[in-house]
Amino acid sequence: MLMAVGALGDMKKLINKLLYKSPYVLVDIGSMGGVAQKWDVIANNMKVVAFEPDDREFSKLRSTDKIMHLNYALCDSIEDQKYYLSAQPGKSSILEANFDVLNSFPQTDRYKASKVINISKNKITTLDKLFSDSVLSDVDFIKLDTQGSELSILKGGSQRCLKSTFGIQCEVEFIKLYKNQPIFRDVDKFLDEKGFALIDIRRQYWKRKTFFDYGGRGQLIFGDALYFKQVDDWCSYLVSLNDPAIAKNKLSNSIATCLVYGVYDYAQALSDRSKSESVISEDEHSEYESIIAQCAKKNIILRFWIFRKAYKFFKRLLQVVYVPSFLGWADSDERIGNILDK
Repeated sequence: MLMAVGALGDMKKLINKLLYKSPYVLVDIGSMGGVAQKWDVIANNMKVVAFEPDDREFSKLRSTDKIMHLNYALCDSIEDQKYYLSAQPGKSSILEANFDVLNSFPQTDRYKASKVINISKNKITTLDKLFSDSVLSDVDFIKLDTQGSELSILKGGSQRCLKSTFGIQCEVEFIKLYKNQPIFRDVDKFLDEKGFALIDIRRQYWKRKTFFDYGGRGQLIFGDALYFKQVDDWCSYLVSLNDPAIAKNKLSNSIATCLVYGVYDYAQALSDRSKSESVISEDEHSEYESIIAQCAKKNIILRFWIFRKAYKFFKRLLQVVYVPSFLGWADSDERIGNILDK
């Protein structure tokens, strides 16, 4: 246990070596529950701009010098919107729940709207307008969990915001839980056109309410999709900045993103390509390479490599033994990238 804690502390020091010159900017859209634990490793050098339109949840949030909470809804256009307040917080949406689909699955009453309110256009904005209004001057990573409106929000940042954004973690649905909502294929197509590469999906499965008491997973329903800018596209953007200091800061923050998610090969690819494009020098490339390699070695899973064979054995054993799903009907992956998604 002490070895694991020490390794995590060492990783934190290494990653923060990359971030001492400029803050890392995280935009958290749908911030119920606060910032995810995985970001703790860069919390000292991170600025968070968080959005939560549900007044019930917003009232629980507190802004600090590191986190600014805004009670706005984001969209691709600024106009009045209906907002369906669900019986259970976390399921509210600007889209109406699709019970033609939901009724096939258990415990879907939580999606029922207890109230439908009107959000005035004065409380609606777009990611690009936040740049125009100087609320945002830069973004490194966007996390979205807005119950079906994610694509609309991303489109609202397509002119300015997404150009400077390296990473996105976006909730995506594979079936239409809300009426007329875009699903994964729509979001993925849009982000592909904007130069983003799909890195991983943490998947969520449901079983139908007519029969769910068996071991194994049901249907893939939704998930959290992780995207990073394509290496070539990102390095071309860094070159276009025509400011070596800003380009190096953006590169450092993008490599830090890869390290937070444990995607070390992608971090190295960014460093290699940046050296070939003269964004960084040979010495700087060597420094990045050293930090990436040390973080990979400090990874907690790798530090406990002795137990990997035992872990694989018991995992196979559990696949044979009857183990009901969580709540009997829902299952999910634990990891995204190479980390626990907490």
